[in-house]
Amino acid sequence: MAEQFQWDLPPVEPIIREFRIEIGACTCCGRRVQPRHPLQTSDALGAAGMQRGPRVLSLAAAVNKVYGPSWAKVSSLFKHAFGITASPSTYCRASLRLGDRLGPTYDALKTRVSESPIVYPDETGWRVGGHKRWLWVFVTEGFTVYRIAASREGEVAAEVLGDDYDGAIGRDGWSAYRRFKSARHQSCLGHLMRRCHEILRVAKQGAARFPRAILRVLKAALALRDRREELTHHGFASLRGKIAAELERLLNWQPSYEPNRKLRNHLDREREHLLTFLDVPGLQATNWLAEQGIRPAVLARKLSGCNRTERGAQAQERITSVARTAHQQGKNVFELFAEAFRAATALDLGLVPEPVG
Repeated sequence: MAEQFQWDLPPVEPIIREFRIEIGACTCCGRRVQPRHPLQTSDALGAAGMQRGPRVLSLAAAVNKVYGPSWAKVSSLFKHAFGITASPSTYCRASLRLGDRLGPTYDALKTRVSESPIVYPDETGWRVGGHKRWLWVFVTEGFTVYRIAASREGEVAAEVLGDDYDGAIGRDGWSAYRRFKSARHQSCLGHLMRRCHEILRVAKQGAARFPRAILRVLKAALALRDRREELTHHGFASLRGKIAAELERLLNWQPSYEPNRKLRNHLDREREHLLTFLDVPGLQATNWLAEQGIRPAVLARKLSGCNRTERGAQAQERITSVARTAHQQGKNVFELFAEAFRAATALDLGLVPEPVG
């Protein structure tokens, strides 16, 4: 006898709730008083009294902002999959309200990231209303903040981290991050190794010596990181010193091959930041966490074409920051968004724990 198991979805039948609302007036000042049920997402009545529930709106916001389909496709999906009809603008306006209500949560995330001992930033192109913008991401262990700005310069990173940030920054070679003078820096070895491999694909004879030597030293540094636990403190320090000395020797070369010369000059600018991961516990040798954090935004950019308005960009950065942080913490983003939709005002969803003591 053989067995087979199958997961499936039951037919979805939307439920329709009726809220009977008693409208009153204050006996002292005559001000209008209208109560609100915990499941309501809006206080609108009359012609605007036909609402979509918190679970519908939270799922729509997550589908658009996290997975990328346009609001027209979201509207079509909900119509054919769930039998819920609403215009794309209905879901779009709901996402703007969600962005407003996530303001305190977003501010708390920015504060937490700025206080983190290690952060991994990155940036990519974006558009708002057809105009060029930049989407930044700042990733720590357990928290992510997205920021959409008109600039790719360091003031955007300083706005999130603070100019006096003194933790460790795992980043690529973009010069904007060098403004953080008090921080420890780790230049992404993944980027440097890929650059070496790109040179080796076209380099001939002696031109291949320099990138091969750089690759050899960087791989030795990664191997030393993996052996840290089996080495004594003195043994680890001795091997680290040999790797650093070999790097210094290589950076004294003056290659004539142009790609090698550019690589050498870049390494020279980054020489103090190539082996920081061997000195700071927990610091990665690459900025892959930031690249993983920025990948969903890149996919969404291809599917939905970014944002049309500045308010939409603000909602984008807040919603995606909460969604990515919820993913890191293993929390249900749909329930978090539904909680925000049920709230009458902006709220802090508690993704950042209160300090102990």
